[in-house]
Amino acid sequence: MVSARGEGLPAPACEAGFTVVELVLVIAIIALLAAVGTPRFLVLGSMQADLYQSEVLAGLRYAQRLAVASGCGVQVQLTASSYTLTQQTGCAGAAWTQAVVDPSTNASSYARSAPAGVALASTVNPLRFDPLGRATNAAGTVSSATVSVGARTISVVGESGYAQAG
Repeated sequence: MVSARGEGLPAPACEAGFTVVELVLVIAIIALLAAVGTPRFLVLGSMQADLYQSEVLAGLRYAQRLAVASGCGVQVQLTASSYTLTQQTGCAGAAWTQAVVDPSTNASSYARSAPAGVALASTVNPLRFDPLGRATNAAGTVSSATVSVGARTISVVGESGYAQAG
């Protein structure tokens, strides 16, 4: 039997969920993020070229710093699809065949390949850094250089050896 105060009646059902306004707002935010973010992920070639430009820039800066720190010249040999760092054999020989150890992997040679579709070129090839950190050409003349990584460029100032993305 039920009392006059309503005891014994089931409790009203508690409704849980989202309102239509909340659902529409969440869908609109997701659509906006997809519209802005999707084109960036579809252009992977552009992202790979950006990353490879950063990698080449880091390699050039490492070569310049290694030349200063070791007192031995360091050469950056570029091909259309890769670059390699070497040092002068015995720090004074005519051959540039001594491999530079890759500090990130401790591999016996510092060499990197370009991703597919990214071409590499330089106005000075091979580009060498002398013990003073200056950028030189193969004849030993101080030379500024422009390194092209796809459509991107890196400038190397001859007198200082400073490399910067351009």
